[in-house]
Amino acid sequence: MAEGTMAAIVVAAISGGVVTKFIELIVAWFKGKHAREQTGWEKYDKAMRRLRMVLEVLHETRLLLHKRTGMPYSEMPPIPEFRDDT
Repeated sequence: MAEGTMAAIVVAAISGGVVTKFIELIVAWFKGKHAREQTGWEKYDKAMRRLRMVLEVLHETRLLLHKRTGMPYSEMPPIPEFRDDT
């Protein structure tokens, strides 16, 4: 093929929207991936907030039990340790 013919095909593809549509599809794919990652972090944050609330209530319950009954902390069930197994 002649160089002029190749240039004409490239110009036709760009002006016809083929490359433009391809770029739009790539951008949409990246945005979708970003949205999924954000949703994952939001779920993680929500779970961590709940965990902190549970641990806070557990601490307050142990403190009240100690103050009202005099039970030593050593006789109370231990606070569970949460590991990050990821």
